[in-house]
Amino acid sequence: MVKFKIIVLSIIVHLFFIALPSFAREPGVTDRKIVIGTTTSLKGPLAFRGEEISRIGAQAYFNYINEQGGVHGRKIENIIYDDEFKIAKAVQNVRKLVLTDQVFCLFSTLSTNINLALVKSQIIQKNRIPLFSPITLFPEIVRPLNRYIFSLYPDIYTQAQKMVNYAVKIKKKKVCVLYHDNRYGYKGLDGVKVALEKKGLPLLSEASIKMGETDFQSQIARFKSADPDTVVLFTYDLQSALFIKQAKTLGWTPQFIGASPLATKRFIEAAEGAAEGAVVLNIIPNAETSMKPGVVEYRNSLKKYFPGREPSNASLLGYTSAKVLAEGLSRAGRDLTREGFIKALETGKKYETNIIYPVIFTPEMHLGTKCPFFNKVIRGEFIDFKGDCTEDG
Repeated sequence: MVKFKIIVLSIIVHLFFIALPSFAREPGVTDRKIVIGTTTSLKGPLAFRGEEISRIGAQAYFNYINEQGGVHGRKIENIIYDDEFKIAKAVQNVRKLVLTDQVFCLFSTLSTNINLALVKSQIIQKNRIPLFSPITLFPEIVRPLNRYIFSLYPDIYTQAQKMVNYAVKIKKKKVCVLYHDNRYGYKGLDGVKVALEKKGLPLLSEASIKMGETDFQSQIARFKSADPDTVVLFTYDLQSALFIKQAKTLGWTPQFIGASPLATKRFIEAAEGAAEGAVVLNIIPNAETSMKPGVVEYRNSLKKYFPGREPSNASLLGYTSAKVLAEGLSRAGRDLTREGFIKALETGKKYETNIIYPVIFTPEMHLGTKCPFFNKVIRGEFIDFKGDCTEDG
C-alpha cells in the first residue's frame, strides 16, 4: 500500500512539473498561437491608412504564413483596437493590450504623435514589451536607442540626407525647402540644413505652409527671388500638389523633390499633370508596378485573401512589416520569450524581404534600413528609377 502511494505521488509530482511551463509561459504565447496587438486609426483622418496597413496588408501576410503552419507551429493572431487617431484612446488601447490581453508584442502602431506618446508614457519600457515597426518617420522613436522599439523604415533625417545627396548628384545644388508648420516639417527642414552643411552648401530660402492653406503665391514669390534649381518638399500630398500646380501656372518649374508622404496616387491626381518629372522618395517600392519578387508575392496574397482590394503602398507597408516580424519570431526559436525575440533581432543578420532593402538590427541601432526608394512621376505614374543604396540614395 505504501509503495502504491509513493508511485501515485510521484506521478502527481511528475504531471505537475510537466504542466508547469504552461503557467510560466511568456505573455501572448501558447502552444498554438502568438498573440500580438495593434492600436491604429480605423476612424478619423488616418482611417484608410490604418485599415490598409493592419487589417489588409499585415493580415494578408499573417494569413499566408499561418497557412504554412505558422511560426514553429504557432499561428500569429493580431488583436486590433481603433484609437480614432486620438492619443488618450491609443494609450488606453495599449494598456489594455499589454495588461489585459497580455499580448507578446505591439505591432505597427500608427502615427507620430501616438508613437511619441506611447514612448513618453513609459508603458513599453516598464512592461519590457517589444514595439515592432511603429509607423512613423520620426527619429526620436529609435534615437536615442530604446531597447524595446524596432523601426523598419528610413526616418525624416535619413530622407533629408538622401534628397540632398541626390540633388547634388544631378547638379541641382541651389536648394530651397517648403515645409509644413508642424513637427514633421520642422524635422525635415532641420534634416536638410544638416545635409547641406555637410556638403558645404547654403540653404537659399525656406517657407512654411499651414494645414488647409490653399494660396501659395507668397511662398512661390520668395523662392523665385532666391533663384533655386531644387525645391525640397516636407509637406503633405494634397497641398504639395496644389503648390506645384500654382508654380507651373506662374511659369516656374524647378526640380521638386518630396519626402515619402507625397508617394500617393492622389498627389499625382491632384497635381493634374503639373507633377510630371517630380521626384518622390518612398520607404517601399511601388505597390502597383514594382516587379520585385516580394511585391509580386504581396499582390498575389492580396488577390487570394482580399479579392477585389486594390494594391496600395499602405497595405504593402503592413505586409512588409508583418513579413519581417514573422522572420524575427522564427529566429527566436520555439522557446519564445520577449528577451529571446529582442536578442534574435539584434544579431546583425540581414532580413531579406525581396521588397525593401535588407533590414539589419544591432544592439546599438534599431533603425532597420536607411535606404529609401526613388520614384519619378512619368506620364502620370510613379516609376522607380534608382535601384541601389549608395550614399546618393
